[in-house]
Amino acid sequence: MQVVQKVADLQVTDVAVSSLSVKSNEKLNVSWTVKNLGARRTDVDLWYDRVYLSVDTELGGNDILLGSFEHKGVLEAVGGTGVSQYQVSKDLKLPIDLTGNFHILVETDAPVRKIFLPLEVHEIAGDDLTGELNNFKSSAQSTEITLGAVPNLVMANVDAPQGGVSGQTMKVSWTVRNDGASTQDTRWFDGLYLSSDPIFDAATDISLGSFENLKSLNPGESYTQEKNVKVPQGLTGNFYVLSVADVTQRRTGGLTSGLPPFLARLESNSQDYSSRVYERLEELDNLGYDPQLINSVNPQLCWGTHAV
Repeated sequence: MQVVQKVADLQVTDVAVSSLSVKSNEKLNVSWTVKNLGARRTDVDLWYDRVYLSVDTELGGNDILLGSFEHKGVLEAVGGTGVSQYQVSKDLKLPIDLTGNFHILVETDAPVRKIFLPLEVHEIAGDDLTGELNNFKSSAQSTEITLGAVPNLVMANVDAPQGGVSGQTMKVSWTVRNDGASTQDTRWFDGLYLSSDPIFDAATDISLGSFENLKSLNPGESYTQEKNVKVPQGLTGNFYVLSVADVTQRRTGGLTSGLPPFLARLESNSQDYSSRVYERLEELDNLGYDPQLINSVNPQLCWGTHAV
């Protein structure tokens, strides 16, 4: 007598997307339905659904993971008593530079590789692997992803006094404008430097400090900062005042010596650097300077005449 083992069989029965045309770095709403089409309830009450972008309708190693989502609760077999299905809807952000036509794939009861997590739902009946091979479903049509806009921070103006005294403070103001997409909630630092010429050189230019911007910028918006900065002690000569928007930071913490993002990426160890506002190839205009040279002098000590 042949004994047929009754097992659960989770299947994604429906996948829907909010749009068939979307920009990179935007959110796409994906909804899906999971049902237990097996002969018994699931033997565990926790598993994960994963959502991918795929160039075809098959699950493969080159698919792009958009998100992994936990499901809690057993599913009874369809036709029985109790809950036998669930629906999920998620807004998923697309990769910032991705373009092309992609299907949305949803995989339920996705493999779990961490031993402290619950086991996957048992869906294999004897030698029949069907229950494990039908856990994913593709959207019926592909979605076209075209390149979306990114922010473009421009150093619109830098204003500094004509003279400075070493060891004392001077007032510097600068204006940053966004000629691209919204920066949303991103925060970044602007850096001030003294330079012997209007060309930025992280190795030789003198840092006057880095200052955090707390204002997000929508397209066309700008902000102006004004700071009192100290001229280094003993410094004399003629200098330009440079300002760099979104000055690069080391990922390990702390500010760099002043590399702007576009220069940091040219470094051989550029993986150690991270700017906060991604501007694609629009970072060359993050740098600005006051065309008026400042003259830094040593303070003069004035001695009076004393009668003895």
